Amino acid sequence: MRIGLSVYGMTFSLGIDLDSRRPTITPSRLIDKAFAIGLEGVELPASLMQGEDATAVAHHANKRGLFITLETEGYDPGKLASAIDLGVRLGAGTVRTAAPGRSLAVIFAGDSSGTATGNYHRGTGWCEPYG
Repeated sequence: MRIGLSVYGMTFSLGIDLDSRRPTITPSRLIDKAFAIGLEGVELPASLMQGEDATAVAHHANKRGLFITLETEGYDPGKLASAIDLGVRLGAGTVRTAAPGRSLAVIFAGDSSGTATGNYHRGTGWCEPYG
């Protein structure tokens, strides 16, 4: 079992929650934080990747031996296709999405070494609705 850092228990302290008025953590700093506490990877919100170089972020994680799971939200096919493409560029083994107000989480997982849609497989899991 691999253990990684998920940001959703710390959105306020990491500046992801806009009400915190704190600087938003960068993907590289999030990776460094996970590495510093001995974890094996990070769940990286796609929203943190705006304006970031995916190749550089992937290299940063690989240099530290960490996996990346990419997190997104919603179920719009275009947005999910973009997230899967980003996941491929990051070398993410999993792209996870949750649809607010729904009780179904959709997970795309697989070998991310190929094309965005070619090697990801759709799985589902139940979760409590939120939002």
